[in-house]
Amino acid sequence: MFNIAICDKNKETHDLLKFFFLRFSVTSRFLFSIDYFFSGEELLNHYCKNSNYLFHAIFIEIELSGMDGLETAREIRSFPDHNVQIIFIAHDQKYMLNCFDVQAFQYILKPIVYDLFQEKLLLLCHYLLSLVHHFLSVKVNNEQLILRTSDIVSLVKIKHELCQNKVEISLVQKNDPIVVSGTLSGYAEKLNPAQFLLIHRSVIVNLNYVHSFTSDRVIMSNLVQFPIGRSYSKKFKELHF
Repeated sequence: MFNIAICDKNKETHDLLKFFFLRFSVTSRFLFSIDYFFSGEELLNHYCKNSNYLFHAIFIEIELSGMDGLETAREIRSFPDHNVQIIFIAHDQKYMLNCFDVQAFQYILKPIVYDLFQEKLLLLCHYLLSLVHHFLSVKVNNEQLILRTSDIVSLVKIKHELCQNKVEISLVQKNDPIVVSGTLSGYAEKLNPAQFLLIHRSVIVNLNYVHSFTSDRVIMSNLVQFPIGRSYSKKFKELHF
């Protein structure tokens, strides 16, 4: 599931894009969680109240009232959220060159037609999935979630006969881990080995969130402790120093 923000001053545009996203989901394997905003100020306020890593992509109108779409995008680019993709919506092509300053992914002209929207959205989804070390696709029940690897603290294999091929993933912004389908070795292959390390046969940690460690234990930033297996301790110390 991709997290999307739509920022446009017109409710009609919100309703149209909501319908387009639903239509696209029916004909593709992609799912979306969408938040709607009517101004750049409202979108930035939402960023400030929550994490700086909120959305995979933002569809934003350039001709917003108050702070325009370009100003808003510049503010967003000042956050440590460099992977969010920005798609501008406008009535005119005259703003197109200015969009390069904020690394825009696409530029869509109004009135928005579904065929063009579908083409742009398909490109976006495939591009996001191609960033193999930035995002991780996981299966939760019958849904696919797209997680930022920078949000992952640890992955732990569940040791229970009723939970075979299940892994607990702890995230920075969530108190409780999420349970996903798959194997620990399968996820290890998809993660950046310079950032994620197997420290025990059932535990992978994100080295960026290691708070402290001893000869046989590691304490993460969320204060969860994991054992360090003897055969993994040397590699852990080499990478962490």
